[in-house]
Amino acid sequence: GPVDCKSDEKSNSMYPSEWWWAERQVSEILAEHPGELVKTGSPNILCTALPNHWRSNKTLPMAFKVIALSDIEDGTIVNLRVGNDENFCGELRNNTAVMKNNVAKFNDLRIIGRSGRGKSFNLNIIISSMPVLVAVYSKCIKVTVDGPREPRSKIILGQQQHFFDSRLTYHASRSAVGVAMGAAGYPLANNWGYNNY
Repeated sequence: GPVDCKSDEKSNSMYPSEWWWAERQVSEILAEHPGELVKTGSPNILCTALPNHWRSNKTLPMAFKVIALSDIEDGTIVNLRVGNDENFCGELRNNTAVMKNNVAKFNDLRIIGRSGRGKSFNLNIIISSMPVLVAVYSKCIKVTVDGPREPRSKIILGQQQHFFDSRLTYHASRSAVGVAMGAAGYPLANNWGYNNY
């Protein structure tokens, strides 16, 4: 039957082999919205793709949506949570929405908490239906204070990197000049070149 001919190509599927139709439905929906929607850890929940790296407390480039492929009653509350092994409960703003026509739209979702150096958050989607549905969008977004930027190791053309406090180098050069002038016989004040700021 049709299940037998589908079983070979669905070997790495998250669905049981007899659910080949569900895999096809998800594939069709994802093809209709290329790059916009992603699968979650739950077979019947999709969501908006998040940027790989983002700045803390900055509005996302598009409204975040959760799409349920099974029927969820209108008015059902959907909550979002973020966390990882370093920050188990990252702070979010505007992280509650209501299902309407199997879509929950989060206007101005903001991730305040930071994921940690080199780490990404997992996003937990909790749909308060009966029974409660929980989906995880794993390692979806890295959140830092300054967001995506050039690595510090890259030197910008025409700009030097200073590894020392400029006051320290100023005083070091002044004291070197003072030692040389003192050695040449010029009288110097005891505090010349120090604490002048």
